[in-house]
Amino acid sequence: MPDQFSLFSEAAALGFILGAYYDVFRALRACYRINNVRVMFITDSLFWFSATVYCLWYIFYYRWGEIYTYTYFGLVVGAAVYFFWVSSYLFKFWYRFFSVVMRVVRSALQLAQRAVDIAAYPARRASAG
Repeated sequence: MPDQFSLFSEAAALGFILGAYYDVFRALRACYRINNVRVMFITDSLFWFSATVYCLWYIFYYRWGEIYTYTYFGLVVGAAVYFFWVSSYLFKFWYRFFSVVMRVVRSALQLAQRAVDIAAYPARRASAG
């Protein structure tokens, strides 16, 4: 029985981690304002493919390929705990984090564009006339 509880706890921890991983995808989608159905399908497919790989790795590495009901129950409980108690706080953090990253990247790209414009000015001036 203690072994089953520890395996259930590990599955719940994996469900919690997968919930946090999905929140990162949600924050990226919200931050970049992705409304394109194809892009949403691709990102959701990437998430579910990687989540499947993680779950299968867990089942084969920790469970030797044996699947028990409490494994699935643990995954669901871990994800539910994350989404009901933690998600609202971490989603805000990830959204702000990616917003800052977007601003930094935009500023760096604008700075690089200005540097290219300044460096190319003599060549444009010479070709103009």
